[in-house]
Amino acid sequence: MLRSENVQVRSQLSIIQRRMFQEKQQIMDYLHQTEDNLIKTRTTQTASTKIFTMIKDDEKIKLELELNTYKLKIKRLYSHFNINIDSIEQLRPILEDRLLQVY
Repeated sequence: MLRSENVQVRSQLSIIQRRMFQEKQQIMDYLHQTEDNLIKTRTTQTASTKIFTMIKDDEKIKLELELNTYKLKIKRLYSHFNINIDSIEQLRPILEDRLLQVY
């Protein structure tokens, strides 16, 4: 009888150990999946940040080009109308004088 109980206890212990191993394996799989998801999320965030920075840099370059083009066109207008000024603030009185001369 004792031997049979011993065999039964060992069998139950083996079943419990297998179940615990399976649960441990499931937990480890879940942790690995969570870690993989975290790595993917961080990679995506890093890529998004790089793309956002590139877009900002591109927009800045575009705006600088537009500003330079605008400045160049203004200088051409100044030279075309023989206006010698260093800043836009100086332009208004000159234009007002010319306007008064016309009328």
